[in-house]
Amino acid sequence: MIGIQLLRSNTRIVSVNEDGVSWQDEGLKQRAVADSSVINAPTYYLHMTIDRQMVTKNDGGTYSCKSSAQYRSKSVMTENTGNIFLNITGIHMFQL
Repeated sequence: MIGIQLLRSNTRIVSVNEDGVSWQDEGLKQRAVADSSVINAPTYYLHMTIDRQMVTKNDGGTYSCKSSAQYRSKSVMTENTGNIFLNITGIHMFQL
């Protein structure tokens, strides 16, 4: 079993496992796209993209990934990435 979780400020927002992508942040699900693969452990990934016109200031924060794999021996390996801080600037609201 392989799983990847994308966290923002230590809260899961989207995850993937052998069953597919699962969104924990329903608001983000409406504005973002997640692409993933957990077919081959050395190359598994989870990418999330938000179109620049859909980005909000709430999307800023500290992001990290947590991945885990269970071996045939039933032991579990977990790996955490370092934190990446995303600062959202330049969002302007225009009234027509």
